[in-house]
Amino acid sequence: DAAGAIVSDGAGTPGTLSITPLAATSTANAIAKTGPGGLLSPSFFGSRRIAAYVFDSGGSPLSGTMDACTDVPYAATITGVTLLSDVSGTVTIDVRTAAYASYTGPSSANTITASDTPALSSAVKYQDTRLPGWNTAVAANSVMCFHLSSPSTLTWVMIDVEGTIQ
Repeated sequence: DAAGAIVSDGAGTPGTLSITPLAATSTANAIAKTGPGGLLSPSFFGSRRIAAYVFDSGGSPLSGTMDACTDVPYAATITGVTLLSDVSGTVTIDVRTAAYASYTGPSSANTITASDTPALSSAVKYQDTRLPGWNTAVAANSVMCFHLSSPSTLTWVMIDVEGTIQ
């Protein structure tokens, strides 16, 4: 679903989308579907993205729990995770994976974060490159899901999982 997608050269200039087969590169790029009014900075299309997603409530505070999933067609090793939000607030976003063949919905994915679940606590940003306890190996043909819970104050929050392709 590319409705509302904007293609840019990274400097904000609209342009054309060119796709290079992953086998021809040593970097990972992912496309994320956003909610109403969703936004991704030009740096989203950087060289180390495995998966990213913006939970966006369209200007109202986020509430409840939400899930979002994307496919990861290549084997990768996770090296970091970042959360960014519009205002200081609280949220937890668990990172979960499942093999594509056994995926039956977000509840079929299992956490990979152990007790080190990415979270904001009265903050606008969070970054972790240590990832203690995480299962950082992502198998080819996996589905990566993000489970948002306990949001407070935020109207949008982005999670970005970075790593290297095997």
